[in-house]
Amino acid sequence: MFLLLLSAHIAYINRYVPSEEFPEDIYLSRVEVKKALVISAHDDDICAMSGTISKLNKAGWEIKQLCFDSKDRARNAAHLKAASYIMDEALFIDLGEVSYRKLHDSIQYSWMPIPKESFPLVYQKDLVKKYLVGQIVDFKPSIIFSLDNVLGGYGHPDHTFISDLIVEICKEDKRSVKKIYQSVFPDSYEAALFPDLDNRAGKYPSPYFTAKQMYKIDGMPEPHVQINIYDNSWKKKMFLSTYLENERKNIRKFLPAYEYYPHWFYFWLFDKEYFRVIEF
Repeated sequence: MFLLLLSAHIAYINRYVPSEEFPEDIYLSRVEVKKALVISAHDDDICAMSGTISKLNKAGWEIKQLCFDSKDRARNAAHLKAASYIMDEALFIDLGEVSYRKLHDSIQYSWMPIPKESFPLVYQKDLVKKYLVGQIVDFKPSIIFSLDNVLGGYGHPDHTFISDLIVEICKEDKRSVKKIYQSVFPDSYEAALFPDLDNRAGKYPSPYFTAKQMYKIDGMPEPHVQINIYDNSWKKKMFLSTYLENERKNIRKFLPAYEYYPHWFYFWLFDKEYFRVIEF
């Protein structure tokens, strides 16, 4: 009976396991200045890179995250606790009393993609850019981790805006940052995951398929490298599980059923994280 149940569980979850193989990353093990800045729009955006962050931190890297403040005390506290499992420090981007979005309530669904030429109308780009430049200059990271700046993970405009801004900043000032590692999914994972999400969305429009059409793209950029994170599976599971229910609900969308299996089993199947690498 046990073997039968185990086989059924493997068959269910195995349909999401990426079929592609990419070159193993060797660069990060050779970096002399072991400092990384993780920059994301939202606290839980880093779920698909958290194993790599934990792995580097265990290897002696100093790692700090920057993200926008959710303005929810309980959520912020949960994030800070979760971050403590995999990195040195997590900070919320401080723009004073100003929201990072100029327009928010006037957009019906804040997670739906918008044309990139509309970003200056929606976001406080100059203020956010000034803050990020200051943090990069002060911290002097050799690596920045972010989501991709093409699709923004699944089409959320906050993701695309912040990731695009990071690329812009690093192109303008190459003093410390050598590479950006953008968290992405292989094509087979996208093909299995996002139609399921679209079917579960119900009355809401799909940001993923809308963004693909709007930006005239096939999906996320192709990964350049993969990183095996199995030895850090427990830390990754603790990081993911420490969030509040609403954030765990979102994480489930992109790491299907991660809560229902022990870390050693789930991350035996999903033992890799994937990155597009931009070099400066």
